[in-house]
Amino acid sequence: RFLFGTKFAQQDEIWVIPLDLTVEPYRVFESGQDYGEPILSPDGRWLAFKSTESGKEEVYVTPFPSLSGKWQVSISEGDRPHWSADGKRLFYLDNNDFINVAEVDGSSSSFQVGAVRKLFKTRGARPGSVYTINPAGTKFYVNQLADRTNESDPFVMIQNWDAALITR
Repeated sequence: RFLFGTKFAQQDEIWVIPLDLTVEPYRVFESGQDYGEPILSPDGRWLAFKSTESGKEEVYVTPFPSLSGKWQVSISEGDRPHWSADGKRLFYLDNNDFINVAEVDGSSSSFQVGAVRKLFKTRGARPGSVYTINPAGTKFYVNQLADRTNESDPFVMIQNWDAALITR
């Protein structure tokens, strides 16, 4: 079991913090490039992350914890990767605020990137967490920028929203 963190210094770095306290935290990559937004695949075998090693932000996948090999998933820039619950799709946000999905196969020792397609355009509120996906991969929750062209639209604030949740 591991925790991942991103250290913001001169450049972003991905750090692994083993929950086994006998092992010291360590940096995933020893290069001078920016690395961030780490997310482990559901089976724990693959680490998706963004990097600027190509000169642009792109989404990559590497085996974890061996880090032996690396595959670029994004096309024409990308960041904020998210895995589907079954690990067969990797979602990411491109530089034009489109959420993309790549069909991926990490069932063997080599990683395969299949078709990549745009799903929809967002008006994501960058920086920060622009979107997340439900476990089934069927719903997206997007932190949208408000369209303030019509100033008469009301602003609605819901307090104690958690009291309305149904628990079973």
